[in-house]
Amino acid sequence: MQLKVGDLVVLPTQGFTKLPFDGEEYYVGPENQVLAKVQQSVEQALANTEVTEEDKENLTDISN
Repeated sequence: MQLKVGDLVVLPTQGFTKLPFDGEEYYVGPENQVLAKVQQSVEQALANTEVTEEDKENLTDISN
């Protein structure tokens, strides 16, 4: 699994260090202990992307 800044992940209850910095909270730990990376739904992806109406009609949400 390769992670980047901004990815939404599921962490175990132990094994990560909470690091407060500049009003934000960060968790630092080994990548191989991340339990899951949360994928965006089609609706979320469309909200963050410029897509034509024709493109939207051709998309199918298979996550359900």
